[in-house]
Amino acid sequence: MYTIDRALEEEHSVGRKVPLPWPMLQRTLNLSTKELTIVAGAPASGKSTFAVNFAVKAGVPVLYVTQDSPASVFTRMAALILNEPIEAVKKKQQAGGAIRRSLVDAVHRRMPEHVVLQGGRMTIEDIQFRIMAMTEWLGEAPHVVIVDNLIDLDIEGSHHQETGFYAQGLTKLKALANHYDVNIMALHHVTKSGDKSLGTSKLTMGDLLHGGDREARHVLGIYHDSDAMRMHVQILKAQDGPADPHGDLEVGLAWMPEYGSLVQA
Repeated sequence: MYTIDRALEEEHSVGRKVPLPWPMLQRTLNLSTKELTIVAGAPASGKSTFAVNFAVKAGVPVLYVTQDSPASVFTRMAALILNEPIEAVKKKQQAGGAIRRSLVDAVHRRMPEHVVLQGGRMTIEDIQFRIMAMTEWLGEAPHVVIVDNLIDLDIEGSHHQETGFYAQGLTKLKALANHYDVNIMALHHVTKSGDKSLGTSKLTMGDLLHGGDREARHVLGIYHDSDAMRMHVQILKAQDGPADPHGDLEVGLAWMPEYGSLVQA
């Protein structure tokens, strides 16, 4: 049980600054450790593309936890690291044998230091164990832990369509972020019908089902243009800077889908 002073101190504590690899977004958004960040969007809106680009380009230790398809995340990372089209990398993976080994070796040689990819369905306690292991290896906690995807977390006795799933999960993730001095960046599906389900429409805070409006210090929305040439990062909530819950404060990034690359627009 916390005293009022302790609770206020933890609520407003700020950890290490987390750099963003896009200057305009960096000027608009102030991320730090000891906080929970929600990145929300419809399926195929670009959430994982945003997260993979961040992990590869940010230049800080990152633990990337993917509970859906580790092979898909590896392919995207490899395409960015080797500057090759995603489909070409995928063919090398599928070829197997010496071709696949050569691909993996090339990625390992050029992989940014201290970026760790972890696959498989996990509980929050599993994530905590891996943060501890990475801290032991580095001598400090990773700056960012990416959880891809929030609804794939294994929370005992609860399902992602239930309110209790988010009440438990987001509260525990926020506590982990504060205790281990990390930024936990949780990707969150928005499953609205109509245009909102295509990933090409602006989001508002009202579109998010239990989207961390209380627990998260920052809530970002992701969508892209219909021609898939530009991705938009909306700042829906920021406790330490400008934000617009209606979705009109955003930064555009040029998107090259063939390579899965996001660069300053």
